[in-house]
Amino acid sequence: HGIVNGIQGLEIGLKSLGFTGEIMLVAHSLGGFYATLYASRHPNEIKTAVFIDTNTSCFFTDEFIRKEEDKIKSKMEEFKRDNVGVYYIYGDLQATVDIMRKTAFPSHISVIDIVAERTPFEGTPDAERWKACHRQFVDASPNRQGIMAHGSGHYVFQEKRELVIDAIVKAYKDAVTKAL
Repeated sequence: HGIVNGIQGLEIGLKSLGFTGEIMLVAHSLGGFYATLYASRHPNEIKTAVFIDTNTSCFFTDEFIRKEEDKIKSKMEEFKRDNVGVYYIYGDLQATVDIMRKTAFPSHISVIDIVAERTPFEGTPDAERWKACHRQFVDASPNRQGIMAHGSGHYVFQEKRELVIDAIVKAYKDAVTKAL
């Protein structure tokens, strides 16, 4: 387990399938960390990306991580038994965030960053921080575009399918047009 091992597995899988360039990343939630780490390791293979309410390292402060770990501590044995993915995510959360704080998404790669209007932290002070971190990510490069998914919660791809499909088509079209 661990995000680096996950990326190494992805690298092996993509290579064995013959995908060694001209890649478009589409990520949701925790997948934003994986897409960022993969793109940072292969900046010349990624042509474009669409992020759908993804995690940003900016959001994961040490205080937030401690609160999350405290909230989930009593459920870890249950997760180990019934949801091993969540078990390892929370077991490795601090290590994952530490890696991601040192890992930037390459600024030359275009990204459409879709953010849900109703964050996973709605009703808490963390909701606005989630959106602010996405604005910070978009503002860090002229190759990034932010889109607010009005009326949507975290699972934007279920609630606003057309918005997500349009973003994927646009990102793909723009990447292909640039290549031609």
